[in-house]
Formats: sequence, C-alpha cells, structure tokens
Amino acid sequence: MPIIPVDMRALSVALAIIAGVWTAHAQLSDIVWRRAVPSGEVVATSPDGQWVAVACEGDQVALYRRNSLQLERVLSEHLSPVVSLAFSPDSQRLATLDMDGKLKLWQVATGALYAERDAHPLGGRVVRFSTDGALVATGGSDSALRLWQANTGAPVRAVAGHSDGVVSIAFSPNSQTVASGDGNGTIRLWQVSNGSLTRSFNSAHFGEVSALAWAPDANRFASAGSDGIIRIWSLLGTNWQLIRTIEAHSLTVSGLAYRSDEAQLFSASWDGTLKVHNPTSGATLRTINADEGGVNSLSVLPNGSEMVSVGVGRLVRFWNPNTGALTATLPEHAEPVRGIGFGAGGWVVSVDLGGQVKRWSAIGGSFDANLFQHNAQVFSGGAAPDGSYFVLGDLNGKVVRLSVSGGAPTETQAHTDAVLSIAFSPDGTWMATASADGTAKLWQMPQMALVATLMPHNGTVNAVALSSDGALVATGDTL
Repeated sequence: MPIIPVDMRALSVALAIIAGVWTAHAQLSDIVWRRAVPSGEVVATSPDGQWVAVACEGDQVALYRRNSLQLERVLSEHLSPVVSLAFSPDSQRLATLDMDGKLKLWQVATGALYAERDAHPLGGRVVRFSTDGALVATGGSDSALRLWQANTGAPVRAVAGHSDGVVSIAFSPNSQTVASGDGNGTIRLWQVSNGSLTRSFNSAHFGEVSALAWAPDANRFASAGSDGIIRIWSLLGTNWQLIRTIEAHSLTVSGLAYRSDEAQLFSASWDGTLKVHNPTSGATLRTINADEGGVNSLSVLPNGSEMVSVGVGRLVRFWNPNTGALTATLPEHAEPVRGIGFGAGGWVVSVDLGGQVKRWSAIGGSFDANLFQHNAQVFSGGAAPDGSYFVLGDLNGKVVRLSVSGGAPTETQAHTDAVLSIAFSPDGTWMATASADGTAKLWQMPQMALVATLMPHNGTVNAVALSSDGALVATGDTL
C-alpha cells in the first residue's frame, strides 16, 4: 500500500477547512442531540426538584430534567467559565455568573436569555436570588455586593464595605436582610431596602467566608470558611451572637444549606466529603465520601430529601441524606471526549480522556451503558465501518478493541508511546494508527495483525488517514 507523505502544516489547514464546512452545515441544520462535559465547578437544583443546572466545559451551562436525567438544553452565551448558579424560588428563572463578571438571567422553561449585565469587571464569584424572588445579588472580586431586579436585570444598588472579594451571599427568609462574606473572613449584614450596614462580624473565619446559609426562622444563620469550620450565629434580643462552632471539615467548606424545618444542616468540602449536621447540638449525623479529589459545589432540595454534588472528578452525583446512599449519577463524560463512532444496532460509542467508554442511542442521545473503563488516559478512538467493534488508543501505546454489544476487550501493545490517531479503510480490512513514538502502523483487522510500520517520520505522528478506496495512507507529523 503506497504511503503519501503529508506536511503537518498542510494537513492542519485541510482539517481546519473540513471543520469549517462542518460548522457551517451545523449552523444551517438542527442538532439532533448533544451531550455536555461538566466543569466540576458548580451545580444547582431547582427548589421544585424538577431541574438540575450544571456548569460545563466550553463556558456553557447544561439544564437537565431531574426525573429522567435527560439533557434538555445547553445555555451557551457565556464567554468565560461559569462560577456560580442560582434558581429563583419559583424555579422559573436561572441566574448565571461567569469568571469575567458577566451576569445572565434565563427563562428555565424555554432557555431564553432575558437579561445580561456586566456585574463585576474584575471577575464574578457568587450569585443568589432573594427569598421572595424579586432581587438577584452578585458578589465579585471587586469587593462589591450588587443588587439587581430579577425580572429585568436592572441595577438596584451597589453596596461597598468589604475589603476583599465577596465570595458568599445569603438572603434572610423575609428578604429584608442580605448577608455577604469576603475573602478576609468578614461577614456583613445589609438592609436590602436601602443598602445600609446593620452588622459586621470581623474575623468570623480564618481565611475566606466560603459559604453562608440562613436558617428558616430568620433569627439564625450559618457561616463556613476555608478553615473548615461552621459557625452558627443567633439574634438574641438586638444582638447577634455566636452560639455554636462545628469542627466540620479538614479543608474549605464549599457548600452549606439548611433543611426547610431547620432540623438538619448540610455541608460539602474540598476534603471530599458531604456531611449532615444537627444544628442544635452540632453533632455530625452522617458523613458521605463524595469525591476523593474534593467537592466544589453542593445543592440541597429545601425539604432535605436529596443532596447533589460535583467536584474535581466532574461527576454530578445525587445522594439520599438519610441513608448516605448514592441514588443517581449524571451519565456524562467526566473528561474531554477523545473518540467517537457509530455502532451497529443504532448506537453511538464514545471514549473520554479518562478511559471511560459509553454507549448512547443514536436516535435520541439517551444514555445506555458504560461499556468499559480503561486503566490509562485515552487519546484516540473510533468504530469499525461495520459498527461491530470500537477501538481506542492510550497514553502508553496500547490499542484496545471491544465489541459494541459488550464483552471482554482485547489489548495490543501497538506503539511505545501514546496512540494519537486511528483510521479505518472503508471496508474495515485495514486500520492505521499514529503515535508519539514517531511511527505510524498498518494493521489487518479484525485480528489486529501488524502489516507494516510506516517510516520515516520527523517527530510525533499526529494524524493518519486512509483513502476512500483503501489504497493509500496519509500521515502528518510535527516537523
């Protein structure tokens, strides 16, 4: 089989043109279905339990139906990563705030963007709705707390007084007071009607005040910090006093929420755990190991029936607080997708960087099964032309072949370094692989018999392709 040497720069241009054509076609036609990759930074559940919002890679927010975990739509108007999410109390609106400080307000039912504001030019940190749903509050790296009309996005006022970025916000149950916490460990209480400061708690935490939650009776609120401590404050007469300290976590507390009857207080932490506390006694009722890399965000239904977490592992997980049981996991890939192909029987098969191989319905995109979990990072993958099997190439030069219908995979040590590209001839007789070891190889399929090593190459071979008649191989390297 002849080999066509292709300069990588020319190949890159060709691929860019192909991508441009695909993008143009995508803009002119409907997307049949799509899936998202969670960023691992933030998750929010609607108070009515019907929706889950997840910050995703690509500066996007994905909206899921809770009962089916079906992806309903992707909100794609942000130009930087989304750092905070909040549903309105009636679950009909969603507020999103990104790293660049842009605030956007959305209709949940339609996905329509109805307002956007440049809220914090130095960067956004947190967004929350008032308890009555009339206002949205944002905090940012500019040390400002800002209030906005929830129905229009119109500015109400900016409140100054913090000496560091505002990183946490909570409204009182009657929406008359808003609490804000900053990066220096200070908590401030503000009168919503005029923005006046009513109380300041200096050095409430060592480091930043990472989370705030107001108790349902309005006379108590809880704070948590990068010191891993939860503190409960109570209004006794006309004075606010610290009434309880809970040594909750070993690292930063990333989420805090009360149950609607105040019988339980929930927390999440970078130490990888979720905890359920008795706020009266301070006792820890349950500890859940949620994400060994750390939990970045927690959302709890008002009645305390479900906790939702996301963390460094990027998996969005649903938990029963009463038993600690994992009840569901969003089926999305937790890492960037490195390979995809159509499988026989109406399937789409995909593999991500972390080695997870998943099978989806080609018609509606519904998740079907996790086919395989590889033990190394994966850089390439694709399906045979007849859709009977899927092949992936990993960091260590191995190629793994597995049946689309399931079953034990077969593994071949194809290269001495990462397999970066895989291509099939149209009839499936030949498969070509390209590697960081400076070689490309030709294989007879499906037995995976080595036919030829294609050399020489100058450096990493990044790409490989077979001609439409299966007679030619094209490769592209780095030099």
